Amino acid sequence: MDSALSDEVNHWKLQVMLLQSENMQFKHQVSELAQGDISGAQLMNLEDFLSKLIRKDEGILLLKQDIQTFERQLNAAGGQMSDPEIKNSADRIRTELDKLHYQFALLKENFVSHFSNE
Repeated sequence: MDSALSDEVNHWKLQVMLLQSENMQFKHQVSELAQGDISGAQLMNLEDFLSKLIRKDEGILLLKQDIQTFERQLNAAGGQMSDPEIKNSADRIRTELDKLHYQFALLKENFVSHFSNE
């Protein structure tokens, strides 16, 4: 595998790991807020955020699996991205990673706007 591609794959793995960590910390924060003195409506909002974070976990896991599959395909192709399927997989991973970052940023922004005064 060429160096630039190897670096990119390692960057993807790092980004996925950071998203997992941030999502876990965010779920912990939601859990702490839920244990406080809050109204029923606020609790429902927290439950909604928690379910969205769980869905993000699922998306992160799928992306992690896609990266592992990509690595296997790439290794089977001798580390070259000459196969169109491998190129498509790399493009899809890049897109999914960008989308996951964007969705997570929106979720955090929405959370802060709902609970910053709590």
